[in-house]
Amino acid sequence: MRAEIAICEGGACSRNGAALLLGACAALGGADLRVVGAACTSKCPSRGVVLSNSGVQSVVPASYAAQALESAQAAIAGSSDALASAWTAKTEADAALTAGQPKRAVPLFSEALELAPPKLLQPCHDELGALPADFEDSLWETNLGELQLAESITSFEFGTCDELTLTDCVQDDLTLRGQYETSSSEYGDFELLMSDDGRRLTGTLTGDREEEWTGMRAGCGGGGEPPPPHVRWVHEAYVGRSRAHLAMRKPDLAAADARAATALCCRAASGWEALAAAADERGDAAAAALAREEIAFL
Repeated sequence: MRAEIAICEGGACSRNGAALLLGACAALGGADLRVVGAACTSKCPSRGVVLSNSGVQSVVPASYAAQALESAQAAIAGSSDALASAWTAKTEADAALTAGQPKRAVPLFSEALELAPPKLLQPCHDELGALPADFEDSLWETNLGELQLAESITSFEFGTCDELTLTDCVQDDLTLRGQYETSSSEYGDFELLMSDDGRRLTGTLTGDREEEWTGMRAGCGGGGEPPPPHVRWVHEAYVGRSRAHLAMRKPDLAAADARAATALCCRAASGWEALAAAADERGDAAAAALAREEIAFL
């Protein structure tokens, strides 16, 4: 069983630096230490944060980054000095970026990343990969609105999309066919073809409405997944440096950092958001669309 440090995130502790302490402990603890936020302990100190180390509670100071780091080092025996320096540089970079000083933030983010052990730079999320080639119980973002399909294709009303209701549906391999009706009494047939990887739809409406219908699958990653606690600061450093480069009108460098963030934690939305922003700045509409497609999958 892994050792555990729990940081109270109740009102008083939050005001006294719980987030800083949680970040410092997670960065220093590594994969072998479980660091979690906890509900209010009802101690509510006027100063300091309640920290539980393997069940033993204490109140430790964490009002500013250096103080939080000292408390984390005291709680985690044998923690790495290099990780401490990396976390310090990263928090200073965050502060510079928040203050509108991207030029100062970039070298601080770089310092933090250079101090990261190689094992923290390895991908830590499984890729989504191909998705089920099944229309049942699926959700799609389409050019006609959000398409929600029922759990069973035997349902008479199998799906809805804005004012469309899909009925009498049949799936043939990757193709869904059936009829539609609208709230304004329009009727006709539809056909949708799913891509081989289960991510995209292309199709048409015919009858009273003659339209192309395209979309992408949504909600496949359960709302995304944050980076593991001990890796979070690395992912945030890549995203932060990407934002700083973008603020300095260096979209190519911003895109490179965003790609590094997505390679590290492909299920975390913030990396894809940074990649989309960089692609927008570069005028690369295709890359921006692909990045937003990944966000939709999450």
